Amino acid sequence: MLGVDGNISEQNYSRVFFAGDTDEVNDEFHQFVLDAVYNKEHTHTGEVVYRLKNQELKSFRLTSPFLYSEDDKKR
Repeated sequence: MLGVDGNISEQNYSRVFFAGDTDEVNDEFHQFVLDAVYNKEHTHTGEVVYRLKNQELKSFRLTSPFLYSEDDKKR
């Protein structure tokens, strides 16, 4: 969906998506992800646009769930 090649499941988000991404269009997408990670007590919902490396624009309606720790406590 985001134009990333290969398996990125074990890679750091910032290395995969921030590295070399100077496109300000993607700032809102990255901020959404950071808000979901660092503000885990709340569900986040929004619409964002992401520009792929080939310049194609993708629109997303995103919702982040509450995040739980390994001991099933809401974080």
